[in-house]
Amino acid sequence: MASFTSYFKKAPAFFLAVLLVCCVEAFLHTMPNLYYHHAGGAFLTTYKRKVAEDSQKTYDILMYGDSRSLSILGHAKSKKQKYSLYNFSLPAAGLRYFKFFFQKYQKHHKNPKAIIWAVDPEQYIVGKNKAFDTDPRLWQQYKHRLLNLFTLQESWQQYKGRELVFIAKEYIPRYILSYKYRKEFKSFVNGFKAKNFYALFEKLTPLDPNANFRDYKYLVDKMPNRLRNLRIEQIIQHNYGQINLGDYFKANLLFAKLTEGARQKAWEDMRSKMNHTSIHNTEILKEFIQYCKQEKIALILLNLPRAAGFNDTKYFRAVVPALRGLAAKHTHVSYIQFPDMDYPLELFGEAIHFSPKGSDRLNQEFQESVYPEIIRFLDKEEL
Repeated sequence: MASFTSYFKKAPAFFLAVLLVCCVEAFLHTMPNLYYHHAGGAFLTTYKRKVAEDSQKTYDILMYGDSRSLSILGHAKSKKQKYSLYNFSLPAAGLRYFKFFFQKYQKHHKNPKAIIWAVDPEQYIVGKNKAFDTDPRLWQQYKHRLLNLFTLQESWQQYKGRELVFIAKEYIPRYILSYKYRKEFKSFVNGFKAKNFYALFEKLTPLDPNANFRDYKYLVDKMPNRLRNLRIEQIIQHNYGQINLGDYFKANLLFAKLTEGARQKAWEDMRSKMNHTSIHNTEILKEFIQYCKQEKIALILLNLPRAAGFNDTKYFRAVVPALRGLAAKHTHVSYIQFPDMDYPLELFGEAIHFSPKGSDRLNQEFQESVYPEIIRFLDKEEL
């Protein structure tokens, strides 16, 4: 004790700082549902992870995809809907995680009747699934999804060698909550106001069902994370996993100011990129097809509409037939696309994600044309 007192007297600031960090860390570990204070993307990922781990709720059809398929509405089982559908799509996470995310669901549920693989074909571009230790830029793009979707123990089964060491180094600091939530904590302290404090306890009123669950004025950037995430939770609970990013972009000041010329420029740049390559890699999908066969689960490869002009590019003219060919080789797999695969550019927020009107058309065509085709495939005797 005398020795400790001596060291404390020599460096009191250091020990006080350590004490403060320990107190903050202890406080954070006592806070329930801390992830509600995280940024929107991290919250969405954590929330869907918890849905997958909730053994009290099970679904007949699961959808896995990216930010574009996130726009498709799920639904409960009812007199009108023969099977329940939950949309597990997540923005920017890469192809490799789908199998492991589904296996997380399997640990807590019986197998679903079918899986809808709604990944945008652009995800098959060679380079999109490099080892993270060899491509830090790819890791920066995907890490916020993967780190919140899986534990270090689960990731131990997904990676090997140098990539595993790289991933482990990324995980370890996140067990210190004051580090994991450092941005949120700093933002709260720097901009501390009475209303921010009250936001820690304030409850949201239910959304008006007549507003089609699109009261996105509550999702503006300056809104405290907790209240924004509670609103996101209301939306995706009601829509069985769906939230249209184009609606959020409309409420976001950056995208609200996006001009028609800027949207056209984004479209031209992306189309040019798709015209410069036809190289693709479907090995991860092939592995998932075999896994579904092993588990006796039907698999639907769903291709979503894009802004007119993309389907005519060199890349899409190569990758889409490859997907069709894969489906044709297996009786438990079906390739399905929308009746119209070329939407006008004005139905997109920024050339990629569906605008509110684009989302409405997408879901109307899904319910009227695509979903009945899925049901017919699932009801075939050989399945």
